[in-house]
Amino acid sequence: MIIFKGENFQKAWVPPDMNKNWQWTSNSKGWTCDIIALEWITRVFDPETRDKANGKQRALICDGHGSHVQPEVLRFCIDNKISLLLMAAHSSHLCQPLDVGIFSPLKTYMSAELDKIMRCGISNIKKFEWADAYRLARPKAMTEKNIKSAFRTAGLIPFNRRKVLTRMPEFNETDVDSDEEINDASASVEAHPFTEIPSTLSRINPVLLYRANAALITNIDGGIFDTPTRKFIPKLIAVAEYNSAQIVVSNHQIEAKDRILTKRREHATGIRSVLKGKHVASTEELYKEVKASKDATRAKKDSANRKGAKNSAV
Repeated sequence: MIIFKGENFQKAWVPPDMNKNWQWTSNSKGWTCDIIALEWITRVFDPETRDKANGKQRALICDGHGSHVQPEVLRFCIDNKISLLLMAAHSSHLCQPLDVGIFSPLKTYMSAELDKIMRCGISNIKKFEWADAYRLARPKAMTEKNIKSAFRTAGLIPFNRRKVLTRMPEFNETDVDSDEEINDASASVEAHPFTEIPSTLSRINPVLLYRANAALITNIDGGIFDTPTRKFIPKLIAVAEYNSAQIVVSNHQIEAKDRILTKRREHATGIRSVLKGKHVASTEELYKEVKASKDATRAKKDSANRKGAKNSAV
């Protein structure tokens, strides 16, 4: 289910090439809420998993967001054989398969699709353009290989709690059986977005910065100000100051470039342009062309000088 930010959902936000089975909704924040959570479990999760379960109990793993544990959702789960499993607070980057192995490549592919628009000088992305970028990026990220790797890395299938516990700050070996080993050590574990931002500002990858900023916004919306969040905020400020300095330098370079190009244009339209291809200069016709060109050049310089003097006075 795609949640747009907007009071009233508009069909114009949906690209014409979208799968007709996709579900769409919106609210003022562009984030899940009690109503949307109930809509999702009744309109998306239940219909998509009911037949596959064939009457057996289904498991739904989610975080402890308030919308996930409202009475209406719990009642629906109980009545429809759905076991609602809640992760520990601030553990989704370790326990949730989407966070572990799907969102990172998805955001990378999304950035690549949106870059096709932004590199044309268009920075204001429309909702239907974002949705179309998601349509193209989603199958590239949500592959069978990535999904299985995500569940394996989160220690869910095959079940292996050590994969999560060993990365907890206060992990104690006595908390788990000694015969529980971390098999499949080759499975990659996605680093937290905040820790992926290097200290050297010039080496920051825009895609990683986008992920970290998205994680920061999510934490702010959820009222989460844990240690990683507090450490990232000063780094984000430093990035903003660095980019501001880069813009100033870039503007100076652009101004210098403009001055050079202006001189080139004046040169191209000046006397040399008139004389190009001419071998006999002492003709009445050529004299008139040269004089007109020279007068035009002087007029441009006088106009530029007056404009400069006016700006200095201001």
